[in-house]
Amino acid sequence: MRNGLVRIYSYEEVDPENPGHKEPCMNICRRAGGKGTRIVIPLMNLYEYWGTAGLAAKAVEFTSQLFGNPFSKSDLLIVGNLVDDGLDELFRMKPELEKTKFQVDQEIERLGIKFSINGETILDAS
Repeated sequence: MRNGLVRIYSYEEVDPENPGHKEPCMNICRRAGGKGTRIVIPLMNLYEYWGTAGLAAKAVEFTSQLFGNPFSKSDLLIVGNLVDDGLDELFRMKPELEKTKFQVDQEIERLGIKFSINGETILDAS
């Protein structure tokens, strides 16, 4: 933890057009003044951080969101380094495993789902 910031990795739903799909993400979090702020960086947006200019622009944006304006050069460097140092780990994260057929069948049974087509019962787990 540096300057009240912590970097964690998680799987998040970040694409509203693909609900249920979880993407590897890096999170930069800060808790101050009784409230928390979180920046989520999805793997699918990694291209935005390519090169010094892209990383610098994002560091300014994130530092402003985490610390407000004006922020110190020290805060900017810490946020930039946290992001830069974490990109390799984010890139190496494996996609979240999809549910197996067995897991889906267990969930159907647990929920008691019943499927019918044209009045004929296809699946009855109730």
